[in-house]
Amino acid sequence: MKFDFKFSYILLFGLFLMGAFQVYNVLYIGDSKFNSQMENQLISIVQIKGERINDYFLERKHDAKVLGYSSEVKAILNGESGYDYVSIEENMKRRLEIISGQVDIFIKKYPTISLLELQQDEDFKKIIFKKFGDDSGMVLINSDDNSILLDEKTDNIGKSFSEVMGINDGYFKNLNLKTGDNINLGLGFIIYSNDFKISKNISGDLFDYVNSFKEISNYNNLLLIDKNGYVVHEVINGFEFGTNLESVANNKDDLGVIYSEVKISGKEVIHGPYMIEGIDGFKMILTFASPVYSNDEFVGVVFLNVLTNYLNEMTVEKTGLGKYGEAYLLNEEKLLITKLGEDENNILVQEISNVNSEKCFDNKNSKLSSLELISISKDFVGDNVYGTYAYIEETDWCLVSEVKEDAVIELPKEGRTVFDLVIVLILNLGLFFGGTFLMNKMGGNKK
Repeated sequence: MKFDFKFSYILLFGLFLMGAFQVYNVLYIGDSKFNSQMENQLISIVQIKGERINDYFLERKHDAKVLGYSSEVKAILNGESGYDYVSIEENMKRRLEIISGQVDIFIKKYPTISLLELQQDEDFKKIIFKKFGDDSGMVLINSDDNSILLDEKTDNIGKSFSEVMGINDGYFKNLNLKTGDNINLGLGFIIYSNDFKISKNISGDLFDYVNSFKEISNYNNLLLIDKNGYVVHEVINGFEFGTNLESVANNKDDLGVIYSEVKISGKEVIHGPYMIEGIDGFKMILTFASPVYSNDEFVGVVFLNVLTNYLNEMTVEKTGLGKYGEAYLLNEEKLLITKLGEDENNILVQEISNVNSEKCFDNKNSKLSSLELISISKDFVGDNVYGTYAYIEETDWCLVSEVKEDAVIELPKEGRTVFDLVIVLILNLGLFFGGTFLMNKMGGNKK
């Protein structure tokens, strides 16, 4: 009996030590391994995403370069170009429809506003004073007597629309709107031919080549700009068609900036994202531009426009990030350039400056270890997150990814911990009852 008593204590003490070690392993050693595995997985996912985005930009730049080297594009840019009233009028009428809608909203918002107040209102003048070249633009007209009510060229106010238009082309539209002092309003545009120029030899094989290139490569649009800055061809005719990107009215816009940068540098350029206005509303696009040379002489620039949908789709992929993971792209100004969650209104508006964005831009030319790529901090709404980043060299952007600590790490860990502790308990109970059974059996055989 004395032997049985000692054996019981030895068995219980041994089970206690084994169980304590197993619980320590589950709660502490296993926790450390789990966190390390999670961190390595997060870093790997973000780095792979970053490489995919960078490769995407390289491919698009290559497309623009190939197009710039093509004989078809050189033939278009070297060919004849000039003014075409039919094409330009269509362009201007679409612009007029958009401005008409803006005027309609303004007048209905201020139904009692007088003509004099309209002529002095700076916000209203910004709607009307839209220049599409050095001289071409919109004017506000009295629909009853055809006189000009508002024109950036103040000398024209009071003159008839037809007199001001002179030998130039133009178009007039009755808006069916009245001021508070009962003046009927209309809107017209005047086209000065020197402001517009389009290609006259874009037909047949040349037309098929550039149009099919746009379709096959899934671009939103393809533009060709000649050496003087005129948009001589667009696959999908937009508001830029025929205009001069070097004119005062356009050289500060995104397209004008891209053209100047490519022309000066002589290199491929990635620009954006930025907003363009179309018939069906605004779109966020990126432009891949390449210079075109013929016999070592600069003859123009090719633009390839692509919607930012692909970047959004890639960054919002949940693969490996769990239900509550977020990934987003920031430009060099730390402005958000892909949507965060489902909200698209914060793109190019919200600045995100946190631990990961700071580390990414500060260390963009450094080779860091995996431990240096991961951080535990608070995200832009104040939640604790595990975060990391990848630097996009082609665009000087940063891809930042963050995973909420409680939702993605703690919950899976809690479920695993409970399961592991139950297994430890079952094994120890099995050993205890098994040892007790053997002890009793050995004690019975001694008798």
